[in-house]
Order: sequence, then C-alpha cells, then structure tokens
Amino acid sequence: GFKLQQTWNIALSQEETVLKTAQFDYDPEESSFGNIVPEEKKVLFKFIDSNNIAVLSRSNFGRPHLILYIVNGVTGRILDSRTQYEIDFTHPVSLLFEENAIFVTYFNSEKLKYEFWVTELYVDHIESSFTDLLEKHWFGSKETEEEEEKYNFEDPGFVVFTEKYAFIPGIKEIGTIQNRKGVSRKNIIVITSSNQVYSVDRIFLNTRRQPP
Repeated sequence: GFKLQQTWNIALSQEETVLKTAQFDYDPEESSFGNIVPEEKKVLFKFIDSNNIAVLSRSNFGRPHLILYIVNGVTGRILDSRTQYEIDFTHPVSLLFEENAIFVTYFNSEKLKYEFWVTELYVDHIESSFTDLLEKHWFGSKETEEEEEKYNFEDPGFVVFTEKYAFIPGIKEIGTIQNRKGVSRKNIIVITSSNQVYSVDRIFLNTRRQPP
C-alpha cells in the first residue's frame, strides 16, 4: 500500500483557527493570461500557479480578525499574508480561489454591510511589445516553460493588489461560472442569505478597475 509522509506544515499561533482553504484547479482552456493596463496600453500578466493554496484563518489575538495566507503547496512556503479587521463572525465567511484572484466575503461590523475582499496576483513584469507577447505565450519554447516553473518555485516574483467592494444583499456562499475554451467571462456566482442567486461580473471585482 501507499505510505503517507508529512513534507511540511504551517505553524499558526494558538489564537488562530483555520476556517477555510481553497485551491485553483488550473485549466488553460478556460483561463485567460493577461489584464490590460488601460492608461499605458500594456499587458499585466496574471500570476497563476495551481500549486498555490489560499488559507483563511480566524485570529482571536486582540480584536478577532481574518488572516489570509497564500501558501505554495509544494514547498510549504507562505508567499503572502493579509489581515482584515471589523469582522462579524456571526455571519457567513466565504473563500474562493479563481485563476490569479482570491475572493473573501464577510460582514463588516463597522460599516454594517457585506464586503468582497479581493486579492489578485500579477507577474512582476509589464509587457509592452506585442511581438514579445506572442512569442512568450503562444510560441514559447520548452526552455521557457522550464524557466517559468523554476521561477515560480524559487522566486515567486509577483505583485499583489487588494481592494474591497460592498455588496448589499447578504452573502451565504460564492462560486464561479464554468465555461469551455474561455469563450465567456467567468463571473462570480453569489448565493444570498435569502437563497437568491446573483451573477457578478468579474470586471466589477477587479482590483485594477478604474474609478467611475
């Protein structure tokens, strides 16, 4: 039979309790690779690594709050961590990991409304040459793929953007629309406290969305 062996673990504080974990099951036929930077007419590439795991915990140290960890599932390395206060834990808390974005929903006890807490990862490089874009992402060589794999494990090399958006209806759970060949945008599905279903356009939850 198979023998399981622990390869790594994360030591959380005694005041922390893991609430949820999420991992993105990457499918290149369903995912897009870039995001336009409108003011510069350049492409900011999504940082997508299916080995990464989102871990959401509750900490009771001081004021109760949420801590979001991004962990590499191969090395056990914590790539990034973020903290959010003003949480009413009597309401549902949800976690979703989709492509390069992590979505957390909760009830803000100070603003008295539900919020989307969005964290997005982008490669720490902006592509401005259309020719280079095609060569790297459509006609890339085996050597390039090997370099990208090593790049992800040894030096993540990404930047993190975060933003919060209010959502008026109560949120019970969130998910995402599945599609083939990436023919339509993968909107976020929201199940409300009254069991209604909403489809939220990803554009409205983009951390780089331009203000109206």
